[in-house]
Amino acid sequence: MPFGALFNRYYQNIFVPAIQAAGLRPVRADDIFSSTSIMSDIWRNVRNASVVLADLTGKNSNVFYELGLAHASKKPVVIITSSLEDVPFDLQGLRLIQYDKDDETWGAVLAAKITDSLKVALQNPGAAIPTTFLANVIEPNFSTDPLQLQLRQILDEIRALRTSTASRRPPEDEARGFMSLLDRHSNLLHSATELTKLEVFEALLRGDLGSAIDVVQRALDLPRVEAEQVATNISDWMKLYRTTS
Repeated sequence: MPFGALFNRYYQNIFVPAIQAAGLRPVRADDIFSSTSIMSDIWRNVRNASVVLADLTGKNSNVFYELGLAHASKKPVVIITSSLEDVPFDLQGLRLIQYDKDDETWGAVLAAKITDSLKVALQNPGAAIPTTFLANVIEPNFSTDPLQLQLRQILDEIRALRTSTASRRPPEDEARGFMSLLDRHSNLLHSATELTKLEVFEALLRGDLGSAIDVVQRALDLPRVEAEQVATNISDWMKLYRTTS
């Protein structure tokens, strides 16, 4: 987390007790006293950590750098923020803790969530590591099956779409997010133009399956039955999106 008087109070009054309640010993960069460089100390402590807690509030560049070190080291990370706007889209597919300082009990609520999330990360560290880095993990605790890794990546991206939607992401942007997800993981609509794909997803986002079928049939010159099957399969992706947490 960033340094400063305000964040220091949060650290001492909320983070430290929450981390200790999870059975862990908190270590922060300014707690390190040695004759070596601060970068060497941070790198060593990241590698030795059981789990990393990162507060992305304020988009502090040092925090993002250290978060990158943690991910590259395949360390489970619990991410927290006071604003989703401070979290890059690529990370929004991971589980996040968002706190609201307008809530009079926010400190106690945040502490409880941190403790619970740290315990979960210790029990299932693979769930707190981005799929990209999981692909190179060789420890037996993590699945390296290609299909399982692809499913994890799909779920990560779906969660990112859900988070963006919850943040009032514009409908067209949401449709384009679906297009990108589908292009990477399915052959559906592979021969269609980008405009056609956009029209299909916008229709499905409105809940208008009939219009989506019409677009597929017209653009791909398919019999009605085949167009209906294609649009229905894509609609199933939408249902997966809406039911995945």
